[in-house]
Amino acid sequence: MTTHAEGDPLTGPLLRSAVRAAGVRCAVLGAISTASTAAALLLPAVLGRTLDRLLAHAPAARWVWGARGSCC
Repeated sequence: MTTHAEGDPLTGPLLRSAVRAAGVRCAVLGAISTASTAAALLLPAVLGRTLDRLLAHAPAARWVWGARGSCC
């Protein structure tokens, strides 16, 4: 086991207070990035299912295909 010197910044109060202050910010940043990634992955699936359900019903399918033909 290694011991640190008395004035070593690795064991000093400055590093401990920086870790304490940044801990909550890191947790919040991690939660936000996880939520953003989940939303980015789920959005295409939700849009795909919505379009599949829309095209599965005959009246809605005619409307979608009609709109496609008029714009392109």
